[in-house]
Amino acid sequence: MSDNKKNMENGENPSQNEVLIRLNEALRTAFHRMGVQKKSEMAKILGYKSPYFSGVTTGKEKLSNAFLLNLSAKIGVNTAWVLNGTGSILLNKEAEDDLNGFCTVPLVPISAHGGSLTNFSQSVSVTDCERVVSPIKGIDVAVPVSGDSMAPEYPNGSVVLVKRIDPEAFIEWGKAYVLDTRNGLVLKVLVPSARNGAVKCLSINTSPIFAPFDVDKTDIYNIYAVKGLIARK
Repeated sequence: MSDNKKNMENGENPSQNEVLIRLNEALRTAFHRMGVQKKSEMAKILGYKSPYFSGVTTGKEKLSNAFLLNLSAKIGVNTAWVLNGTGSILLNKEAEDDLNGFCTVPLVPISAHGGSLTNFSQSVSVTDCERVVSPIKGIDVAVPVSGDSMAPEYPNGSVVLVKRIDPEAFIEWGKAYVLDTRNGLVLKVLVPSARNGAVKCLSINTSPIFAPFDVDKTDIYNIYAVKGLIARK
């Protein structure tokens, strides 16, 4: 039995969004080498009708083992990477290296608010996001910045490149993070809170209108470390 097939049968069960992100990244990487960009052309090469292929890549159709094995056989996609993020994107690592570090990441279509938390929540399907080129490997998503509370380091209109971390393992206090909370996205510098079960959020802008505030850990879905910045005019 091939390693790809073993991985599909014995691997972990990551979230659908994570798998779809990697699936679409693998398709872009493999077809980029072939000079193919249109999904209709990708579907034809793989032997699928466009509606079905589009459905799989957006999560509307089930991602089957047969579909993954077809990607592996025809365009060299590493199914272990698609399912679990292990290994390289392509079975031929040298071909992947030829991309010279080129990668794209989804741009989340809601702003990271630098001010106080707002009373709303919004769910975003990453497969529907615009994508931006990241010069940094390993980035999960790009988040647009709104407001002046994190200026001048993270100015209004810029985009931060972030990577999800395990908050139970390690948080480097005094660094900038994007919090995915029940009240929306928040870009702040994190420091320990005097209140048990919470983290304190600080602004870089020292104006008194951007006062520190606490966020309960139970209200935080995910924490993303800021790894880079894209300036946008």
